[in-house]
Amino acid sequence: MQNQYINEWLNIPQLRVTQILTDAFDELHFEAVPVDHRQSCPICLSDAPVIRRGTNGMRTVRHLPVFEKKSFLHVPAIRLYGKACEMGFVWAYEFVDPKQQYSKSFRSLAVEHALGSTASHSARMQQALLQRRDSSRV
Repeated sequence: MQNQYINEWLNIPQLRVTQILTDAFDELHFEAVPVDHRQSCPICLSDAPVIRRGTNGMRTVRHLPVFEKKSFLHVPAIRLYGKACEMGFVWAYEFVDPKQQYSKSFRSLAVEHALGSTASHSARMQQALLQRRDSSRV
């Protein structure tokens, strides 16, 4: 029952939170699964002949802060196969772009906070990691 309110609070209609994994001092981790059981093939746009082929593990995506804590969504990377076009692909979530670690909502919030500030100050505000470029390498 408590997960219903978490689903409403996170406001990601295509996901259903199944459990809270960790409630650490400064982080919240949620495990979620897609609400839909099928997804159409991105090549032939047909959902009838698409089958599931297991998962590639869990994908971790940083989402909006929850009670001033960093929140992370752990969603399965579901492998799919389109029989019509014989193409394999991975489940595409609407709230995050492919191969990204931050949700679209988090990225837009970070952009709003970054306006008029330095990159390091913005990263501190979002508690994000900055990858520093090694100046000795060319």
